Amino acid sequence: MSVPKKYAAKRKEIEQKRKKRPKFKGAYLRSVTETHEVYDISCTGKDERRITKRLTIEKSASDEFFLHECARVVHEIQNADALATAKSFDDYLDAYVRRGNLTKNSEQSFRCSLRGFGFDPAENRKRVDYIRYSGEYKQGTQRLKLKAIKAFYRFLAKSGVEIENPIGDEKIRDGEPRTRIPTQQELDLLFTSLDATGSQSDRLYARLLRDTGARGSTIELLRPQDMDGDWTLKLYNKKQQKKMPLRTPIDDPETRELWKAVCDGRSEDALLFDHSHHDRLLHRMHALFPKKDGETLSVHSLRKAFISRLVHKGVPIDVVAQLTCTSPTILLKHYAQCSQDDINQIFRGAEQKAQQTRRM
Repeated sequence: MSVPKKYAAKRKEIEQKRKKRPKFKGAYLRSVTETHEVYDISCTGKDERRITKRLTIEKSASDEFFLHECARVVHEIQNADALATAKSFDDYLDAYVRRGNLTKNSEQSFRCSLRGFGFDPAENRKRVDYIRYSGEYKQGTQRLKLKAIKAFYRFLAKSGVEIENPIGDEKIRDGEPRTRIPTQQELDLLFTSLDATGSQSDRLYARLLRDTGARGSTIELLRPQDMDGDWTLKLYNKKQQKKMPLRTPIDDPETRELWKAVCDGRSEDALLFDHSHHDRLLHRMHALFPKKDGETLSVHSLRKAFISRLVHKGVPIDVVAQLTCTSPTILLKHYAQCSQDDINQIFRGAEQKAQQTRRM
């Protein structure tokens, strides 16, 4: 049977256009206008039903854009079908993951955050309280988990599921309080408190942080064999997976005595500390020094105090950077700050010089 002329030209144009575009499984060219192309995108849904959706793009669009739009439409079809057939909590979770088009690591992290949650509001609230107050998770991990939970339950509400959001309307804080440098008076109060009620290992842990400027994760890797006979300490940077280039001398007699006491009876390769030492020191600092004006003292404050002390004593920046295993740029930007004691000393020194000048 012959094809009418008015349809033959259109069919020829469609066939020519079909040959120009790259192939995409399930994409069929339906029609072509002067400026646009219309495709039918078809794929199989969750219950083996064939679902079709229409896609319109400009003629001038690139092949990369065409493939991207086809993939987007398929993604929308699968997500909509998953929501339409979702019955259990896991079905909605699968639909949300597909909707977000997450990477493998992000998907694993998201599923881990929603582990233990469901449609029971009371159990959900208990689970949120556990994340917040159990002490098992660091502040950054808490924020990631709470944000994931809040986003998913908002997605459920938009999908027509009547369920209480365990986070509510509370805004998840993005940033932690700024960590400031402790004054000498605050350091004296902290170590007086540790000497009064702290164990030997807790006292040694805090003193090593103060005397070396190392991170808590670095101190937690220390073994008796890391201290040389001349009382220089060999540190290992866990973050960069390498040994620090310079050894740190330990001159404080009390720190040396505590090292001997803690290492007594331990094998040379036994770890001296764990993360519980960090948590106990952090809780003690928060109890002694409440947050004020958006700033707080933390375990990391001891590292900041050590670096700032060396910089203000005139130690070259590159030496401080090697000793603390950080770059000079990061050191100047985040660590070399002035404490209140430094500011007071500068102003008192300037005032004394001015008085001496007047007398002369």
